[in-house]
Amino acid sequence: DKIALLECEGVNRFKVEKLLKYAGKQGMIIRQAESGKYAFTHDKIREAAFHMIPQGRARDELLMRISRVLMNLASSGTDNNEWAFFVAVDHMNSLMPELVPRVELSRLNYRVAEMNLAKGATFGANASLLTALACLENSGRKWKEYQFTLQLLNQVITSEFSVGNFEMAFSH
Repeated sequence: DKIALLECEGVNRFKVEKLLKYAGKQGMIIRQAESGKYAFTHDKIREAAFHMIPQGRARDELLMRISRVLMNLASSGTDNNEWAFFVAVDHMNSLMPELVPRVELSRLNYRVAEMNLAKGATFGANASLLTALACLENSGRKWKEYQFTLQLLNQVITSEFSVGNFEMAFSH
């Protein structure tokens, strides 16, 4: 149960249900009949809701909590939850470095790249691999994680060739 995942993160179930009900009445979100999932009625509403949270540590901590819930959802074994992993990693990429260890984030981006490659999304894979490489370089542990670095660099070079970035492939 997704609400149970939120409760594990210290979120009050009744408060969430009340807020969802209110947002639905106001036309900000809709509940999809088939899946029972909620969705914003428009991207601009989602963006506005996000930007209402002041930037800084509080927003980053909230995004980290959301990311943890999404990672739990993605690993719950339920079908069609791959999206949750992608969104969680995307959120983590935007967080302060001290909230997510860079080596761990690099490995998560590498996993996203593998998932993109499995779907034939070469450009998405390339972007994730470059993010993984940047995270690893910023960690200060690039060569301390030798096997992973070697594996990542080989994938980055192959990926750069695949998307036609020949000069970039040779620069790595």
